Amino acid sequence: MKRRRYQYGSLTKKNNRLSQDVWQFRFYETTHEGRRYRRSTTIGTVAQYPTKTDALRIIEVPALTSRCSKNCCGTRRFRAP
Repeated sequence: MKRRRYQYGSLTKKNNRLSQDVWQFRFYETTHEGRRYRRSTTIGTVAQYPTKTDALRIIEVPALTSRCSKNCCGTRRFRAP
């Protein structure tokens, strides 16, 4: 039997012409009615977190805890430690 896998979202580098490049975390959020909405939040600049692994460390814990909680419509905040 295969082990179940869960994807918590995706992290991409967003290139900006006028300002610094940033890391963007995109995920789906389910409402109480069962509808799913695509959400995104900016993690930080590429200057702050030069590699993708550095940026993933910031969202690793909040993404896991938000999936484990039963509150599906709570506010999620991703901040640097």
